[in-house]
Amino acid sequence: MTIAQDGMFKLRSGAHMIYYRMTTKQVTVIRVLHAKQDVDRHL
Repeated sequence: MTIAQDGMFKLRSGAHMIYYRMTTKQVTVIRVLHAKQDVDRHL
């Protein structure tokens, strides 16, 4: 788990990066991107 931006975390899963936010009650997946995609463009 790594802090990405704007309170989001990121996690690598194979060739993909999962961007998500956590609260005490839930995890919300914001976006799943292929590792070669431009993060700034797609988030």
